[in-house]
Amino acid sequence: MSLSIIILTYNSELCIQPCLESVLNECSSMQSEIIVVDNNSSDSTKEIIVKKFPTVKLIQNCTNQGVAKARNIGIQYSSGEYILILDDDVIVQNNSIKMLLNFIKNNENTGVVGPQLENPDGSIQYNGLEVPTFKNKLKRVLNKLLQLHRPNKYEKQILTKEAYQPGYLIGAVQLTKRSIFNRVGLLDEKIFYGPEDADFCMRVRASNFDIVCLPNARMTHSYQRRSYQITQLPTLFKHFKALLYFWKKHHITIFD
Repeated sequence: MSLSIIILTYNSELCIQPCLESVLNECSSMQSEIIVVDNNSSDSTKEIIVKKFPTVKLIQNCTNQGVAKARNIGIQYSSGEYILILDDDVIVQNNSIKMLLNFIKNNENTGVVGPQLENPDGSIQYNGLEVPTFKNKLKRVLNKLLQLHRPNKYEKQILTKEAYQPGYLIGAVQLTKRSIFNRVGLLDEKIFYGPEDADFCMRVRASNFDIVCLPNARMTHSYQRRSYQITQLPTLFKHFKALLYFWKKHHITIFD
């Protein structure tokens, strides 16, 4: 099996069908497997998958295991040489998975590669970001609260569709190799909800591999669908706790 696609679901009945349809359409001529790990959804997510996508392998968790642990379950169950982590609200566009695969196969020093993400209205979504230091995180939060638009550090490369190396790629779409997981380890399960994606990218880079974003490969990500979740106090607390753990783990201070 060449490619394993790991999709995490949690009450995803509104988005999982178009996501899987786009993936199956893209991978129809590829040697691949699709593994969905469900974090104990209470809606019709599991029924949709079982009824409409019989070739998809469904793993059902009895409780919400969080992002890192659930994805690790899928990774450990998979058999592909290449592993694509995909959010359930991503729509794959024409040949984007193939473009990512071709890039990582032809660039041995690339450890993680991702496409340029777009919002449903076609506008650019910044998925290649600077490392979430205390200062960078504070600036992002203030920009959102004050509804300020500040240019992304990598805006020029995005507009010119030039491959660039961000601090990290958000976990909505990350393509890597099984050998990378074997070398740096799986996702850190001490991080329940963010920033497990940044932590993984930093460990990959520390092993002298590149993190690359390909702006000419495009996928649609309904990021706003998830934004409400982190505003809920229990999730917000877990996210803040995970940030403190992340900063301590990577020796990041408020002055960095």
